[in-house]
Amino acid sequence: MSAKTHLFEWPLPGAGALCVGALTAKDAPCSEGFEGEGYYLFIARRGGAPVEVMAKFVSEDAARAMRDSMRAALTRIQYVA
Repeated sequence: MSAKTHLFEWPLPGAGALCVGALTAKDAPCSEGFEGEGYYLFIARRGGAPVEVMAKFVSEDAARAMRDSMRAALTRIQYVA
């Protein structure tokens, strides 16, 4: 598992991005909710701030299933300016 394995990334206004991907202790050293190497749903912040962990997946397959669901749902959203 690579520390740079992002299966899904969705930009968030001013905050960074909502991500599904692999995290290691190097990626999330000060992050609350980090429970060891694995696949997570998290918010990556700009400027090197710690990631905000939202959930840990039980397997890579579960992370890929979430990615597919989020991709299907979010691609139907239109931004209103």
